[in-house]
Amino acid sequence: MTVRRWSVGVFAAFAFAVGGTAAAWACISGPFVNLATVTAKPGEEVNAVGRDFPRKDTVIAKWNGPSGEVIGDLGVPDSTRSVTGKITIPATAKAGNYVVMFTQTGADGKLSSVPVRAVFTVTPDGSASPVVGAELAPQDSARPVGLASDNESVSFGALALVAVGTAGVAMFLAGIASLLASRRQPAAPEAARVRR
Repeated sequence: MTVRRWSVGVFAAFAFAVGGTAAAWACISGPFVNLATVTAKPGEEVNAVGRDFPRKDTVIAKWNGPSGEVIGDLGVPDSTRSVTGKITIPATAKAGNYVVMFTQTGADGKLSSVPVRAVFTVTPDGSASPVVGAELAPQDSARPVGLASDNESVSFGALALVAVGTAGVAMFLAGIASLLASRRQPAAPEAARVRR
């Protein structure tokens, strides 16, 4: 009985460790970029800091869509998966709201990570605050209509980690069920003492 409880404990500890690792991995967010400001005048430069970029591909900033004008090159992520650089608001930008997209493109010309988007407001020249009620910037006519699709393949390591985590949780639950079942079994009746 002691060996059984000990093995259930070992399995439970293993399942807890694997399940915790899998849960932590599942909660990891994607890349993000912080801009020094989200309002600027046409032609101004804005500092940008990006984190958690998974690939060693250059991070490019594009104005108002994935096929928009390149407004900044943040370089290749360092060993901490971070990038730092500046974006320049186009001098021809009119007052209004825009989207800045930060993308990574592989050698094959395809996106190598999920694009990061930031909403940006261009203020009129000489103004210090956003234009209240300004119309949205016109959409890029070359932009495809409908849902975007991308081949975001999942690595074998990620699938293996999910499988190990699932197996660990299953073993943990089986161990708990086994432990509860062993406690519910009735004790063997004692032999009655015979009087002489």
